[in-house]
Amino acid sequence: MAAPYDLGNYSFLADPSSSPPESSDPSARQDHSTTTTSATSTTVAHRPTAREVNYETGPTALYRAIENREWTSAIGRARHCPSEAGTWVYRLGGDGETVRWKVLPLHQACAREPPPSVIYALLAAHPDAASSYHPLPTNGDSSSSSITAGALPLHYAAQWGASVEVVRILLAAYPHGMFVRDNRGLLAEDIAKLSKYPNRDAVVQTLEEGRLEYEAEEKRLEAESSRHDDAAASGTEMIGEEMMVPLNASFNEDARVGGVDDEEQEQESSGAAAAVASFQRGISMPRVRSRMTMHDSMMSTGSQSGRSTPSEFSRTMSMDEADPTTEQLVLGEGWREAGLIVVVVGASGDLAKKKTYPSLLNLYDDNLLPDDVIIWGFARSALSHEDLRGRLKPYLLKSGDHDESVVDEFLSRCYYKRGSSYGDLDAFAELSKGMDKYEASFPNRHEHNRLFYLAIPPNVFAQTGIAIKKTSMAPRGWSRVIVEKPFGRDLASCEELLGLLSEQFDESQMFRIDHYLGKEMVSNLIVLRFGNLWFERLWNRNDVQCVMITFKESFGCDGRGGYFDQFGIIRDVVQNHLLQVLTLLAMEPPIKADGPEAGEKIRDAKVAVLKSIPPITLDECLLGQYEGYADDPTIENKDTNTPTFVCMRAFVHTPRWAGVPFIFKAGKALNERRAEVRIQFRDAPAADFMFDTRCPRNELVLRIQPSESIYIKTNVKSPGFQSDPIQGELEVNYDKRFYESASESNPDAYTRLILDVLRGRSAAFVRDDELKRAWEIFTPLLHQIERDNVRPHIYKRGSRGPTAADAFINARSGYIRNSDYTYYDHKPSRKSKPKKKAGVSEIGVWGMAVMGQNFALNMASKGLMVCVGNRSPSKVQRVIHRAKKEGIHTLTGSSDAADFIKRLSKPRKVVILVMAGKPVDETIAKLSEHMEAGDVII
Repeated sequence: MAAPYDLGNYSFLADPSSSPPESSDPSARQDHSTTTTSATSTTVAHRPTAREVNYETGPTALYRAIENREWTSAIGRARHCPSEAGTWVYRLGGDGETVRWKVLPLHQACAREPPPSVIYALLAAHPDAASSYHPLPTNGDSSSSSITAGALPLHYAAQWGASVEVVRILLAAYPHGMFVRDNRGLLAEDIAKLSKYPNRDAVVQTLEEGRLEYEAEEKRLEAESSRHDDAAASGTEMIGEEMMVPLNASFNEDARVGGVDDEEQEQESSGAAAAVASFQRGISMPRVRSRMTMHDSMMSTGSQSGRSTPSEFSRTMSMDEADPTTEQLVLGEGWREAGLIVVVVGASGDLAKKKTYPSLLNLYDDNLLPDDVIIWGFARSALSHEDLRGRLKPYLLKSGDHDESVVDEFLSRCYYKRGSSYGDLDAFAELSKGMDKYEASFPNRHEHNRLFYLAIPPNVFAQTGIAIKKTSMAPRGWSRVIVEKPFGRDLASCEELLGLLSEQFDESQMFRIDHYLGKEMVSNLIVLRFGNLWFERLWNRNDVQCVMITFKESFGCDGRGGYFDQFGIIRDVVQNHLLQVLTLLAMEPPIKADGPEAGEKIRDAKVAVLKSIPPITLDECLLGQYEGYADDPTIENKDTNTPTFVCMRAFVHTPRWAGVPFIFKAGKALNERRAEVRIQFRDAPAADFMFDTRCPRNELVLRIQPSESIYIKTNVKSPGFQSDPIQGELEVNYDKRFYESASESNPDAYTRLILDVLRGRSAAFVRDDELKRAWEIFTPLLHQIERDNVRPHIYKRGSRGPTAADAFINARSGYIRNSDYTYYDHKPSRKSKPKKKAGVSEIGVWGMAVMGQNFALNMASKGLMVCVGNRSPSKVQRVIHRAKKEGIHTLTGSSDAADFIKRLSKPRKVVILVMAGKPVDETIAKLSEHMEAGDVII
């Protein structure tokens, strides 16, 4: 059967008796000359070109990574060595001379059920791969279910069970592919029907829908072309069904719009080629930051189409501009392609609604969770699904920059199960049955993972762990458990808790969360230390005078006093948060700082630091308690000695740090909210003599919160006629430097850590031996404070702490404060994604059909401020939500014509993309009521 459309350069595949064409690729020309299209024809010896390698003598590293399904490695290799994506790998027959088969890495990937991110990476590196084949002789058996050669990547995908998403990407990259036949004379649709993979029907349906849409687009464009001449005679030009009034020259500066120039437009005004371009434009597929349907230039002179051609792929996905976002990075990881169910145990509690669910929403809104993820809440409260959603919604709405529609969409995936206790085996068994049933509805998923978040008190950890282990572990995938602090009150209770949990889960399944390890600046310590030559040179006892780790809160324990009184500031903050910071500051270089081995190597280095710190004694501490602490009605013991403030000194007995004091300072109800690390260096040699004045000491300050920043207090000459040293800052302010105009905002600690658990990264979580050693350092001190009823110093709320604190710190650290120094606290920008004000959009797009959506998103992805409009509010919200999921934050919208125009900067420029005829006239009339002289409608 002949192909239904002109196949151009590939038409010989539809008719095996015809000759293959000459290719523009030298390698391909060599291929065609050394093989024929007849099964009975003779062949000559194969002479490999520079872009060919023999499989027997060793394929490329990219090909080998794909063959072994090492997807992360494959993505990195494609990005950094793109030439390998265009290198053919062949295998010779028994005679050692003729080619048995020959494929590109993309072919191999499509035969191995790849994640979509791998296909994106390969096409970005070598765009022509989607339309590449090696036309070896037909095997003479059209009924065979095996592809040997002479096939497109699309054929391999249809044959070997690739996902629907992969098929759609290949169709978008080369729409002609669905009409090209393989070496057996089969179309991709025919091949899919012969496949035995579980997703066969879905792939067949995708190919059928693509073909039908292709045919419908061709008919529509042919009908449109008959009206083209009449439109040209009237002084207007047609683009699809949209009428264009030429834009002024100041707006049309570049050479193209959407990637089709004048010559291509004339060639593609009708027929199959135009249908291909329209089909490609209409395919809905996930977009990456470097848009596959966009040319580097956005607006252009003489352009008459917003369509993309297959060649556009090569121009838009250059490796230089394809810096991966977080979403792109995780797409290549196995868990992202597997199923996922999250179970939040303690779903009705404060922690769950204020931290756990908002963090999961952040991941969902940023498209960092599998598409079919659902979240089960488990608790003892009598709630329905809707009750839980109603409780969560107010917290989710104020947790970040999320559209209400996104929150509602997220909540629709949240369910609730009640248990009589946290160890209710029957309730967990029923929950597990529900999870099993849901997972069974996705037969094409080879793995289904389960994440259990224990947002519950430690006294019920054990019974919950037993119930989960007996009833709810994932049958096909990993099961991981996140445990919240506190991990006991002392060494004995910690060991008991570890013992109970270790009976149910091994260490690789346990993730003990300390949210301080998820903070940006704490995570940054390893890179800062070991990624900078000059830092490591100064990081030792010869240059450092002291290290101060500070945690200050401006609020007290109001309402939480009953809980806090059981633990105190040492257990609540110092023993975990601040001690973890110290280990990162003081540890020796780990063998690996990133990658699969890094988690254990980093934690090994941290444990080594902890083992070098002796237990802290009472004489190294100053305790405080703010006035009115015991007045909290939730505190039963009104004579409590629980400290709300502490200063203490520790030493790290290693060759690097011997003799350097490490000062912990933590308190509540103080004068400000601040957490920082302050490293004061020793005096500059002879500086006081040289300048005849006191030369202040240098300091390195790492501000953890608020407004993350790194600054070095550096001595410079006083401005003007004086020459005295004066201190200023060399600063990197994260808000100003990285977040002000970034497409991705800084994630909060819980969001970052939950993603780490999903990715199997353990470096930011506390290991069991690490936890035990931390308690060994503090347990003797804690027991002495309680046993001897040590009384804390009383300090006023809103003060810097006890009056004796400064003298205590100075005496035990040798710290010298520069009283003349004032930090230049310029106003930082928000970390969050900037909200756009009305009246600042550079261009408006009215009409949110497929073409309007893609046009608006393409412009916004290049940094233009775009306002979208449509008479349907739901369509406007859909486009805004789609932009947000794709990391675009320069797009806003309105369904009200007056508000839509108001949001545009003057002179206003509006593109109307609605049905030709009366709808255009009505839209122009409606919008022009609110426009002024000089505004432009396209």
